[in-house]
Order: sequence, then structure tokens, then C-alpha cells
Amino acid sequence: MASPKNTLKQRNDFFSKTLVFLLFLSAFSTSGTAFSQDNVTNVFLPAPRILKQQLGRAKRAIDEENYSDAVTFLGQILTHSGEIGPIEAVEDPNNGAPVPQEESEAESQDFFIEPDEEDGTFRSIKVEANRLLGQLPDDALKLYDLQYGADARALLRTSLENNDLAGLTQVTRKYFHTASGYEAAMLLGRSEMARGRPLTAALGFRRLYQTPAARKRFDPELSLLLAVCWDHARLQVEAREVLMDLKAKYPDTQFTIGNQPISIFRADENPIEWLRNVASRSGIADTSGFTQWVMFRGTPTRNAASKGGIPLQASRWRIRTAVDSIDEQRIRELMSSSREQSNPELPSLHPLIVNDIVLTRTPERLIAVNFKTGKRVWEFPWFNTSDEEELLQSQLEVTEGASHQRQNELKQRLWQDNPYGQLASDEKSVYVLWEMGFADFGANNTRRLMMAPGGAQVNIPGGPRSTNYLSGLDLETEGSLKWIVGGASGED
Repeated sequence: MASPKNTLKQRNDFFSKTLVFLLFLSAFSTSGTAFSQDNVTNVFLPAPRILKQQLGRAKRAIDEENYSDAVTFLGQILTHSGEIGPIEAVEDPNNGAPVPQEESEAESQDFFIEPDEEDGTFRSIKVEANRLLGQLPDDALKLYDLQYGADARALLRTSLENNDLAGLTQVTRKYFHTASGYEAAMLLGRSEMARGRPLTAALGFRRLYQTPAARKRFDPELSLLLAVCWDHARLQVEAREVLMDLKAKYPDTQFTIGNQPISIFRADENPIEWLRNVASRSGIADTSGFTQWVMFRGTPTRNAASKGGIPLQASRWRIRTAVDSIDEQRIRELMSSSREQSNPELPSLHPLIVNDIVLTRTPERLIAVNFKTGKRVWEFPWFNTSDEEELLQSQLEVTEGASHQRQNELKQRLWQDNPYGQLASDEKSVYVLWEMGFADFGANNTRRLMMAPGGAQVNIPGGPRSTNYLSGLDLETEGSLKWIVGGASGED
């Protein structure tokens, strides 16, 4: 039988071992918890030290109302290139204009900063920079636009020229609080609408809607677009809130939709029903499935409408219409001159689309191009006319006078000669004017005839003419000549 003394000793050993084991478990559990917390803390890649410093400096500058420094620091965060130190704009050595650079991986990457003690939520450093910019007064935002607006405009222009939606996104990410940033965001929202993504479009429009400067620029159109997107996304409460706010801000506003003025809803009218009625009116009737445009301006009434596309039109193909590279250069010079003089560049050539064939005039011919492939199918005339022979001869005699005359001819054909540029079709044939000549280039240039060998009087090649021809070409047989009328006799 064990003595009481031994029994007490065994109990003490047991409790000691148990206590040590429990302490070990507690330590292990605490260590595991700490390890788990460390893992959670370090899930996100830490922001570079330079960005944290810039954000801190920006906040201090805002507190001190030193907005010039604040917008500089915040702009550097949004355009961060992954390098330590200030970010400098790259300039074109020829004209000093900022050149948009291809976005690097470091430049596009965002980082998260430690959460505040109040909410414990991780925040994106670039979102925080944009938030701080959005809270600045108007004068500070003008300083920001003055400093970064040129870069934003260059990037926006390049994106539009290249039909680059990703480039537009880059504009909104780097330069949202500039005029170009607001414009890019508006285009992206419309693009999402056209692609059938109303919720995504609404989120983009809401960002503009919540920015006073952007809303001031785009309202009431912005509010109407946002309400339409909320409604299509089945978020009628949000749509109603936007409409009621629009009514309070613009109680007597009018919209022009489908060439019809529409007043905002009355106080006793259901705003959602009004919105849906307005949205239904904005739909444009289909004209022969969009791919048919068989006469000048679409219909005999000359006012047909067609469905539009997304804000940035994509080029399917390109095809040369000039005779040679010399004419191409002359056309570029004419376009450049028009832009410098702020003259509108509205061409007088009006293509048709008939059964997947694009019919259009060039400075010398009518050409037919496959709509899907962009390949030239046929042309008319398929032989050199007297005017073209004169043109080929003048190209060999490159004098200042001949070059100036050719520029005038191109200007007439491409921008001034409406009868030349207009075509008509009944979907079986295409009808085109031919042998039209050119108008006088000067007030005193009234000569129309010249003496030919033998004393005969003939028209000056390329000069004014009192007659022309109307030709009918068969589309099924790739432009074969069906008939031709006109000329001096006016007969077939």
C-alpha cells in the first residue's frame, strides 16, 4: 500500500507535467496565431518606400494648403514608373511635346498601404491618391491639370488614333482628374454601354458623377446615361435617386433625342417610366441591316439614319485610292493646310455599300471593294481616259505650275465636286457620272478649247466641259458597261 507521502508526490508530479503541457500548448497556439496574423499582414506586396513618402508629403502639403506641392506628389504616385526619385516627363526632341510611353509592369502595378486603426481595411495607394485629388478645391485641380494635362492629352490623342481602349483606361488611371481623364472615362462608359454591359458602364459613369468637376462638365447628359445604365442593370432605386437629383438640379432642362426635344419628367410623373420612354426613343431604326447604303444619304428623302458603333471605330482595312505616291503627298499637304487654317475637312466622296461591296470614287475612277476582305474587285473605267493620259504626262513633267494645278484638281475632286462624288444604285446596277472635267481654277481662266493638229478645236484636257456622260454598270458581272448616255449628242 502506497504511503500518503508518495501519493502526494505523484500528484504534484502529475500537476507539474500537466501545467507544463498546457503552457506549451498555449505558447504553440499563440505562436500559431501570431504566424497566421503575420501571414495576413503580408499577403499584399508592400508599397515602395518612395510612394509612401510621397503620399505622406502630399497629406502634409494638403494640411498646410500648399496645393502646388500636393498635386505634384499625388501626380507622381499615379504616374509612378518604378524608379526611385521624381518622375520626369519624356519629351519629343523635335518639338518638345510629351511623348506617351508604353506602360511598364512596374508602372501599371498598384500597391496597398497599411489599414487605419479605425476601419482596418487595406487601401490601394493609387485609389487613395485619386481620392485626395478629388477632395481638393477647384484652384488646386487647375494646378494639377496645368501640370499633367499635356501628358494626358497626348496619351488620349494617341489612344483615339489607334482605337486603343486599353490606352483610354491608362488615361483614366494616371490622369483621371484632368479634362482628358474625364473625357476618356466618358468614352469608356459609352463603350461598355455599346457592348451590353450596363453595370460596368454605370460604375464608370458613377465615378464621373461623384466628381464635381466632371459632373459640371457633362451634366445633364451624364446623369441621364447613369440612370439608364442603373435601370438596365435592374437597380431601379439607384436610377430613381439619380433622376430625382437631376430634376432638383435642372428642373426645366430639355434633352434632344432622335432630333426631338424632350422635357424632363413632371413632378407627378413616374421618373422610371419617363426614363424608359426616353431610352426607347433613342433607338435608331435599322436601314437594311446597316450594311446596305444604296444611294446618296441612304434614301430618296436624303436623311436616312444608321446604327452607330462604339465610340472608337475600328478600321477593318485600308485601300489606296490615289494614283501614286506623289498624289498621296499632295493630298496630305492639302489636309495639313486645311487643319492649319481650321477649315472643316468634309469630303465630297460618298461611298455606297451594296450586297457587301463598297463602291466609291477615287480622284480618277470608280472602284468596288469587298466589304469583308478589303480587296479591290473591279474598277471603272478599266482603260485610260484622255484626262488620265494628260495626268500621266504631267507627272513626268514635274514643274511648279503642273504641281499646283494637280493640287487644285485633287482638291476639287475630293472636297468640292459633289456631283462627281455622288453615286446611285438599285442593288443591281450602279450609276455614275463620267468625263466631267474640272472647273476653272482662276476667275480669268475661261478657255475651254484648244487648237489640235489640222486646225480642229478640241477640249483642253482637264479643263471645264459643257457635257458629261452617265454610265450604268452591272454589279452582278463586276462592273460591265450596260449603257452610256450624254456627251455632245446626248444620245446613247
